[in-house]
Amino acid sequence: MLSVLWKIGILSTTIIFGIKIGLALGLSGLSRRVAILITCVYSLALLGLVILVSKHLIFLHKLASTYNYPIFIAMSVIIFGAGLHTLREWKVHGKNRATTCCLALAAPCPCCYASVLLTIGLASPVLGVSSAILGKYTALVLGATTLSTYFLSKGIVKLTKKPSPVLLGNLMLLVGFYFLASAIIMPNIAGLQEFKMSPLTIPSVKTSLAVVAFVIALGSVGAFKSRKKSILR
Repeated sequence: MLSVLWKIGILSTTIIFGIKIGLALGLSGLSRRVAILITCVYSLALLGLVILVSKHLIFLHKLASTYNYPIFIAMSVIIFGAGLHTLREWKVHGKNRATTCCLALAAPCPCCYASVLLTIGLASPVLGVSSAILGKYTALVLGATTLSTYFLSKGIVKLTKKPSPVLLGNLMLLVGFYFLASAIIMPNIAGLQEFKMSPLTIPSVKTSLAVVAFVIALGSVGAFKSRKKSILR
C-alpha cells in the first residue's frame, strides 16, 4: 500500500509539472518542433538532476526548506506580472506577447524540479528501485504529459473560442496566485507541526443528542413559518 502511494505521489507531481509546461508552450503559439525540443531538454534535465542529486537529498531538503518562501514569492511576482502584461498588451494595444511572456511559466521552475527530485529520492528506497531508474520513467512521464497537454491546448483554444493570449494570461494569473498562496500557507503548516495540541474533549451522548434535537426543532420552526407565509401570499 505504501509503495502504491509513493508511485501516485511521483506521478501526480510529475503530471502537474508537465501540464504547466505543456499549457504554457501550447498557448504561446510555439511550433511543434520548438515544443518537442523544449520538452526533450526538460526531460533530459530532469534525468540528469536525479542522477546528480540522488546522493545529496539531505542538502537539497535543507536548501528547499530554507529558501522555499523567497523562491515562491519570486515565482509568484514574475508569473503574475507576466500574466498582467500579456492581458494588457492584448486588450489595450492588440499585441500578442504570449510567445515572449510564456517564458515566465514555461521556464525551468526550481520549485517543481525540487519537489519531483525529493519525491523520487524519498520513494526509491521504499520501492526498492534506484533513483536513476525512477528518473528515467519520470522523465518519460514528464515528456509525454507535456506534449499531450501541448496538443490538447490547441483544442482548448478552439473550444473556448478565446484568443490564446487571454487564456495564457489568465492561466499565469492563476499560477501566480497558487505560488503566492503556497508561500503564505507553507510557513503556517511548519508552525502547526511544532504546535502541541491539547487532548480533544468529546461531549457526552446526552449533550450531543440535545444539541441535535434543538437544531432539528429550530429548523422545523423555520420551515413551518416559511410555509405559512407562502400560503398567506
